[in-house]
Amino acid sequence: MDIDVSKIPKILKNLDIWLCYDDRDKDYFKDLSDSEIKQERKQPRDLYGNKTSYKSCTYSLKECLNSIKKGYNNGIGISLNESGLIVIDYDNCIKGYKIDDKLGLEIPILNDADRDRINRDLNLLNSYTETSPSGKGLHIYLLANKNIKININKPNIEIYTNHFIRFSNNRFNEILYSDVEDRTDALEQLLKLYNIELSNKDVGKKKVMDKSLTAYQQLLESKFRDKDVLYTNHFSNKEIKDTMFASKKGELLKKLYNNTITDAEFIKLKTKKDKEIDTSDSGKAITLIMHLLYYCYGDLDAVYKIFKSSALCKDKYLLKNYKNHREDIIQNQFIPFAVREFCIYDKKIDIA
Repeated sequence: MDIDVSKIPKILKNLDIWLCYDDRDKDYFKDLSDSEIKQERKQPRDLYGNKTSYKSCTYSLKECLNSIKKGYNNGIGISLNESGLIVIDYDNCIKGYKIDDKLGLEIPILNDADRDRINRDLNLLNSYTETSPSGKGLHIYLLANKNIKININKPNIEIYTNHFIRFSNNRFNEILYSDVEDRTDALEQLLKLYNIELSNKDVGKKKVMDKSLTAYQQLLESKFRDKDVLYTNHFSNKEIKDTMFASKKGELLKKLYNNTITDAEFIKLKTKKDKEIDTSDSGKAITLIMHLLYYCYGDLDAVYKIFKSSALCKDKYLLKNYKNHREDIIQNQFIPFAVREFCIYDKKIDIA
């Protein structure tokens, strides 16, 4: 299996949610039925090629790739274990491929009967999508409320929160659908389109820690872990602000907190890894939250309270009309986005 690691979304690449599979022909296949052979090919396996359960153990991506390199397995897959990562599966929806002469890529062609429906779903979910290892189906990966627990197998769609999914690394579109996104609300709309109902206990409260941060929590904690020691926040909000304002970039951070920073000063505050710098109020809000994550040791309650006390936290950021209820933009947009950006930074980078 040829795997271009650079194409794998960072949230998947950095989490220890991987297993292997081996779909090579075996001598004992001659004694099995077609359905049994199919099941064998999709069976999750450990690093030595032994059958295992997707719930019993998982590994890092690097460990699984090494297993393939050593010949124990020939494919990788992901364990969905109700962590907030969900996969939408469309079987046998691709009728063939066409060659894009400019890009030199094989472009999947959807079946006529499925095209409009699947394109509608793709545009709604707008998250990482790849063709299945067989080349005949599609898998959409997304993040959602961890309290949503469903395993639905319908003729035209399958939705899993608790399953083993073989990973192909073949993007459906090289430009679109390239990252795993938080799509709780879009998922709920999708379920309505397919007449699938969830009870209130399945959906739960739409709080930031129930959404994309569930999958990112492991990475967020890794920022503050030294071997087996996890450093946590034991300081008051005032102490956190005093420490932040006394740091090397403290003067700029204080201006950011008070919303008196100029665009030129804000650019100095950003890291060298930023390709484009968003100097809007939203961009400044995300930057302040990222620095607060650092000084609060990932304590989201402290981050939330300190940000709300800042001059960047204007009324238009706090609440907006969202369908038939009010949504807290800080909890549901700013903090999840900032955590995602914070987690994908190189661990050696000191953003403060």
